[in-house]
Amino acid sequence: SQDLAVPIIAGLRDSPDENGITLLHVACAFGAKRCVEELLRHSPQSVAARDARGRVPLHLAVQCDRRNDDGAAKLRDQARLETAQ
Repeated sequence: SQDLAVPIIAGLRDSPDENGITLLHVACAFGAKRCVEELLRHSPQSVAARDARGRVPLHLAVQCDRRNDDGAAKLRDQARLETAQ
């Protein structure tokens, strides 16, 4: 059920897999705008998470040709905020 998904996702959002891939990496690769927004809202620092190949989530958005998605725009804005701090 959806009620069970919330705590499971909350526990996973900052936990990378064995390749350093986070939920934000996956959401960006698939262009899942609402997921990107929610993940950034709850974990803004995840915008800087690097996988084993050194890629941040925005790299995957670009690689998967999600550059013009609203989710990618939000991700770029969040990355600017994180690097400005």
